[in-house]
Amino acid sequence: MLFIYAGLTGRKAIPVRNTNAKIVVFSSVEGGAGCTSAAMAFAQEMSRFHGKKVIYLSLEEIESTMEYVQKGAVAKSISEYLYYLFNSKDDQRFPFIESYTVTDRHRVESFMPSMGRNLLNSLSKEEMQFFISAVLDTGGYDIMVIDAANNLGKSAMTCYEMANNICLVTKKNDSGYKEERFLDYFTFSKGEKILERMARVVNFASTDDTGAMEGLLRTVCCLPDDPGSFSVCEGIKEIRPEGAYGQKINQLTDCVIKNIIC
Repeated sequence: MLFIYAGLTGRKAIPVRNTNAKIVVFSSVEGGAGCTSAAMAFAQEMSRFHGKKVIYLSLEEIESTMEYVQKGAVAKSISEYLYYLFNSKDDQRFPFIESYTVTDRHRVESFMPSMGRNLLNSLSKEEMQFFISAVLDTGGYDIMVIDAANNLGKSAMTCYEMANNICLVTKKNDSGYKEERFLDYFTFSKGEKILERMARVVNFASTDDTGAMEGLLRTVCCLPDDPGSFSVCEGIKEIRPEGAYGQKINQLTDCVIKNIIC
């Protein structure tokens, strides 16, 4: 790891000063649940229809963020941002974030991915805390949406710990066994109170089945299996807000805004 946070800088983890900003993490028990689509649709909904300034982070090992961004977008990569962030001599001299982010057509910002693996997954707990704090303390964002996929590494667990809300995306007919093991690890690592900030989002649902799945989590939203809500235009993935899927994403954003999840 290039950035040995404490050793090189002597800094300790700092709290987020921008306490008005909300952190919402999307996770899944396994791949193929549609976690990234749900997270991006949620971020776009917050930006387009609720006027929120959104920063989107991906913890996918190989990011798919740029599939939603205009081809040819240019910015410095997140690896450069991390280098300057962790090697700054002065706590107040953080790099200008605008030089390292790209914006989709719905004004959702995200960091330009670096080549190869996602460096955020290499950060320690303290480094991830410092990174999130630095991004939110620019004061430019109302909400940070994090696509944690099925990641249970140190950086992802830090995101769960800092999150206001955690949406566990699962497929309609998935067995509850893996979800139970997933949640067991959560409660063992972070305590049972973390479940108070978590809710289940069922994807590929055929009907509104919010009461069908039992377990430790409450289901707050069922996203339909609706291929018509997705398209590719000029090489960019689009999620139609007026489609059945988009309408359910709107329901999910209302749950988060009204603090129904927690």
